Amino acid sequence: MHYRALPIVAVIMAILGLSAPAALAATPQAQHGPYHIMANSNHSVGIVYPGSGSDVYVSTSPGQSFVTYFKNHEWQIYNSGRNCLRMQDAHNGYTVLEEHGCSTSDESQLWYRYHANGLWQFENVATKQFLGVSCPAENGYGVRGVSESAGNCYNWTEVSVS
Repeated sequence: MHYRALPIVAVIMAILGLSAPAALAATPQAQHGPYHIMANSNHSVGIVYPGSGSDVYVSTSPGQSFVTYFKNHEWQIYNSGRNCLRMQDAHNGYTVLEEHGCSTSDESQLWYRYHANGLWQFENVATKQFLGVSCPAENGYGVRGVSESAGNCYNWTEVSVS
């Protein structure tokens, strides 16, 4: 009898219009936003989503960001088009890109989100680098992976968008 369980589940999923990967994907636990994620070192600049495949930067005209919790304190950061922030590895200078779509199995799109003294820090699961920018942040500066060292700003404020 237990050999028939998988085909039965597959038929039920097909009837409901679900694919196997969608049914087995991580279910969001909590979505927050929209926010402007603003640099703490300069509250007038925040994260911009320049288009899929492009390097992310900070601007005086920040984009709307959302954060969603999945599991193990892991979060995704994305815009209203559901394009995620993705951190590149060391060979690519820990640059941060806007990537089309989001995948909970791609650790470069997952972030540990820490709250400290009213500020937020986002540590990339894959690279262990913090989402950051050179200090003090200025309009047009690139967002990249940074360590906890002088000259790097990695504290952010989340300002609700009305």
